[in-house]
Amino acid sequence: MKNLRPETLGIVQRVEALSGCPVEFKPDSGLSVQATLQKARHGATSHVLRYKPGSGPLDYWVA
Repeated sequence: MKNLRPETLGIVQRVEALSGCPVEFKPDSGLSVQATLQKARHGATSHVLRYKPGSGPLDYWVA
């Protein structure tokens, strides 16, 4: 994901390494909140962070 601070990228990399699942970032202009997170579970192959485009930096939502 572009525009994340190095510290935030480190968090993403650690989550991916510990869980064995990648983190996906998906823009979603239909969200009524700034961001949502769906953890990889029940057979899901990735963690998904959906975010409202233009709502500011994603570092807070990742951390």
